[in-house]
Order: sequence, then C-alpha cells, then structure tokens
Amino acid sequence: MKVLYYNCVYRPGHFYYDTKLITYLAASTDELIVLQPSKWFEEKYDNVTFINKAVSQKKKPGLRRISTWTRSFLNSVLAIREIKKQKPDAVVVGEYELSTFWLTIKKLTSICKTVVIVHHNNIDQISKNERKKRLFYTYKDKVVHCTLEPFISDFVCDQFEIDRKRVVCWPHPSESLNPSEALSVPQNKKTYDLIGLSQSNDEQLIDHLIKLEKAELPFQKSGLRVLLKSKVQTFDNGSLTVIKGWIDTDTYKKYYQNAKCVLVAFPQSYQYRVSATLIEAIRDKIPIIGADIQLIKYYNSIFPNICSIYRESSFVDDVLHSLVRSKEQENEFSKFIETHSDEYIAGIIKHDLLQLMNNTI
Repeated sequence: MKVLYYNCVYRPGHFYYDTKLITYLAASTDELIVLQPSKWFEEKYDNVTFINKAVSQKKKPGLRRISTWTRSFLNSVLAIREIKKQKPDAVVVGEYELSTFWLTIKKLTSICKTVVIVHHNNIDQISKNERKKRLFYTYKDKVVHCTLEPFISDFVCDQFEIDRKRVVCWPHPSESLNPSEALSVPQNKKTYDLIGLSQSNDEQLIDHLIKLEKAELPFQKSGLRVLLKSKVQTFDNGSLTVIKGWIDTDTYKKYYQNAKCVLVAFPQSYQYRVSATLIEAIRDKIPIIGADIQLIKYYNSIFPNICSIYRESSFVDDVLHSLVRSKEQENEFSKFIETHSDEYIAGIIKHDLLQLMNNTI
C-alpha cells in the first residue's frame, strides 16, 4: 500500500502530532511519501520518502508571513501535482483550512479514490458557522473523515449525515513525560494542588476566580495552591497564582511534575475537539477536572475516577473532591494508556487503511 501524507497548514504547534502520525503511517504502509517544507521533519524512516514541496507558517527573511488561507491553498495545489506523479493508493491530510480546502478537493478526489482528512478544531467551526458548513457539504461525501475520539465520530455522522463507512477514529497521541518522571515527586510533596496552563483557558473563569479570591479567600482558607495561566492578567496571593506569557519546556515540566491535578478550563466554544492537555495529564497518571463541555463529559463517562467536572458556583469544593484518591483510579489510568499507546494507534490506522482499500465507498 502506497500512501501520500501532507498538511495544508504546517503549524509549529502541531509538529508533534504530525510527527507521530507519520510514524504510525510508516508502520502501517509499504511506502509512505511525505510532503514537507524544507527540512521540516528531521526523523528518518526506512520506507518514507520526504519531498520538500510545501509552505510553512515560518516567515523567511525579507518576506511577509504567508496567511493560513494562502498556505492551505498552495499546499493543496503542490500536493495535487505530486499525487499525479506518485499515484498513491491513499492520501492523508493531517490538517486543513476550511475556507480554502474546498477549492481543491474536487481535483484531489478525482485523482485519488481514498482521501482521509483529519479534523482538529474543524468540527467546532463547521457546526457554528453556516458559511463553512455549506462549504463542508460540497465535499463531505467525497472524503474519509478522521476524528480523534469516538464521541466526535458519532457527532459527525449524526449531525452532518455522513455514512459511518466514511468515518475513522485515530486516537490523539501523547507527548508525554516519562511516567516515572511525572511521579518522581511524592504526592504529599507536590507544590500545586491544581495547575491549568493551557493557551485555551477560559478567561471569564479566571477573572471570576481572581475576584472571588480577593473577596472571600476560598483558596487560602481551604489550603489549596492553584496555578493558572491567563492571556490578559496576573495575580498572586500565595494560594491562587495566575501567570501570563510563554512558558518554556523545562519550566512547564517542573510545574507539571509538581501538580496533583490538572485543570481543563476551556470555554463552551470548545466542544468537538481533543485537548493535548487532557491527553498528557491522564497519560502521566495525573487526574483532571474540567469544564462542562462535550470533551470532558465524554471522558467523565468512561473514566469517572480520573476525570471530573467542575461548576463555577462550586469550583473550590469540586477541586477538593477531585484531589481524593481511590483504588479505581489506577485501573482507569491503565485502560487509558493501553488505548492511547503507539502500538494501539498504529494498529487501528493499519486496520482502517486496509479496510478503506478493500471497500468501495
């Protein structure tokens, strides 16, 4: 089986995901061709051919930064030219931009029968924007849709009336600390009871917690130490600490190793997509507490002892409850690690690609 992989956008923030997906595809195919901006991927594989024909987000000296829309269109055009030459059995698109992808998808599907597109935040965009939904409907039945969790697959099939044969689910890989490294600090020695360092944090919640702490000192009175990240403000009274700005990898790891629980405080606009924050925390055996959104509700339904839901009105009490340890947690951590291991994900991808090659859809 010969597969060609490209990404419409080549975002630095998705570099790890792209690298892992290439690793899984390399293990699942006889021959893999990867289009990349010059020297974008550095790892070497026996059965992978890298072709330097793509445009990245990085700005070159003397040139303006290329917009996401323009990059998406140019990379699809470059990919179509290469697909005509290489004649792969399948094409996998690691990330795409809705507003321009529709311009090239007709040509793409005319020269390759099996085209798999990976959905990241696209489903949230489609479900909330009528223009993007109309564009999506022009090609929804011409491609195979890859989601990162089963509940997203269900939503895609039901909401957009897509045949289930056209939907696959490849779990999100984890850029994980070594589990022993994550657990190297004893539970009773950890500095923070709760950390929430995502770029997607709900600013309204953070503002609410700062005002609450100033007025009533609930974190201080309960003995909690909480560290949150904001895009707009800072605060620190020794119990609640809010920082902003870039956190380097080493500092992030230190915070992470010293956390008893991880907060996934995303706004309601964050529904049918996956969070690397959640994946990494559970992979490293750190329980999470999150907002009442579809992603957290799904994880709470299958891992109720390591994923809980907070309410803004009872936030401190909910955090205190999430810190209680139980014997059931270890079983849930093990189950999660098993279903998000490299071997498990690579096996699913190989199975699905073979099925797609054998099925007429």
